[in-house]
Amino acid sequence: LLMSRIERIDEIQTIMEAGIQEGEIELRNADELKNKLTKLFSSSDYISLFEGKNDVLNEQTILVDAETILRPDKIILKEDKTIIIDFKTGIPNQKDLKQINLYKSTLESMGYPEVSCYLFYTSINELKQVS
Repeated sequence: LLMSRIERIDEIQTIMEAGIQEGEIELRNADELKNKLTKLFSSSDYISLFEGKNDVLNEQTILVDAETILRPDKIILKEDKTIIIDFKTGIPNQKDLKQINLYKSTLESMGYPEVSCYLFYTSINELKQVS
């Protein structure tokens, strides 16, 4: 939840405090979450995904048809490139790949340029590019 809302390292404290006040984050987990977020937002691999961005869409709802609604965690829009990032709390599995590839094909069909996808696994602190 926090990763999808935060774009820069300097937003961590403010957005965490708002999450605590809204009851979305338990105070006992705050220090661990802050450490994980700081590590992610200090990662050059992660930061580089945002270079040259025009806009960032967080948890943007995409209505595919009457029965299908998609909500990627983060979509980074650039002049000639689109990046999807989805955050996962569990261990990597095939379901994650199927989900992010659905996001990719949907955005491509909508005309977004050069769509690339990334999964970030919080349990193992790994950012993985998906082809």
